[in-house]
Amino acid sequence: MISLIPRAAGIYVLVLLVEAPLKIHVGSLGYITITRGKYVYLGSARGPGGLLARINRH
Repeated sequence: MISLIPRAAGIYVLVLLVEAPLKIHVGSLGYITITRGKYVYLGSARGPGGLLARINRH
């Protein structure tokens, strides 16, 4: 499936379902707790490798 993602610049949507509280490290914010629920992140990929490089990073 990943082979279908282009290397061109573009935008993407990351949809996450968190089923239990989750503690993660977020850069300079340090550790934060994400509560149960649905989360949506909209991002752009304009750098080298485009969408494929950015999605592989996630």
